[in-house]
Amino acid sequence: MYEITDKIVGERRITVLRDLGVRAERLAQRRARCTIAARALEPHTKDILFALLYLLDAGGVEARLAASSGVDANSAGAIQTVEVGGTRDVWRFSHVAETKVAAVIEGLTAAMPCVPPGPWSDPPEKAVVLPIKSSLPNQLAGFLVAGVQPEVATR
Repeated sequence: MYEITDKIVGERRITVLRDLGVRAERLAQRRARCTIAARALEPHTKDILFALLYLLDAGGVEARLAASSGVDANSAGAIQTVEVGGTRDVWRFSHVAETKVAAVIEGLTAAMPCVPPGPWSDPPEKAVVLPIKSSLPNQLAGFLVAGVQPEVATR
């Protein structure tokens, strides 16, 4: 049975944000922050079945996988390097970088051959790609790809 009431989902989201804030503020290095964020997401698999955190290179051309949660970083589903705007930009990083707005990826198995189901019987069909802001004005540090249940992607 799915827990989809607004109250339950809202409470879990607040807990996720609190855990991310508390754990991420302690370290200065970007990669270490991604690892901390991935660990903070691990207990929240009912909402975020898996997470991939990518960091952009200095030119903003290439995104490299820095950390993951709910999926093995070395699995077939976790693309290690993505050329932003390239032919293999399955996560639509170029669109998210341009608009600075989240994107929903439908038909997840086309982008990720081995989609982990998390605690549910069926793997998710959608992922949300969020921009990770940089401390520098008008720049992104990277992207968060989060596999979510369909109900969560539309809220």
